[in-house]
This record gives sequence, C-alpha cells and structure tokens, in this order.
Amino acid sequence: MQNTQKSYSQSLQANYNDRLQEIRDMRDEINLVIDKLENATLTEMDTLMNQPKDSLKADAYSCTKIPDELKQLSDISRMWKIRVAT
Repeated sequence: MQNTQKSYSQSLQANYNDRLQEIRDMRDEINLVIDKLENATLTEMDTLMNQPKDSLKADAYSCTKIPDELKQLSDISRMWKIRVAT
C-alpha cells in the first residue's frame, strides 16, 4: 500500500512538473509574440511621429526660399518695366 501511495505521489509530482513546464514554455512563447507586437507597434508609431516632422522641415525650407524668390520676381519686374519704358 505504501508503495502504491509513494508511486502515486511521484506520478502526481511528475505530472505537476510537466504541466508547470508546459505553462512556462507557453508563457515564453506568448512573451515573444508580445515583444514582436510591441516592436512593430513602436516602429509604426515612430514612422507616424516622424512624418509630420519631415513635412514641417520641408515646409520650413520652402518658406525660407520665398523671400529670395520674391526678390527675384521683383528684380525681374523692375527690369521689365525699365525695358518697356525705353
């Protein structure tokens, strides 16, 4: 009888250890999937955050060119008026 109880107890412990390991393995797999999802999400968020910055930089660059372009137009207009007047 004691051998049966001891055998049952050992079998129960072994089964417990096996299930515990399965749970831990599954938890590791879930954590890997969550890490991949987090990294993909952060990459997408970084892309979305940088798009307006890039657009603003391009707009700022365009705005800095406007005074020079206006001066060139003014110079051309002035030169054209001089030619027409002569």
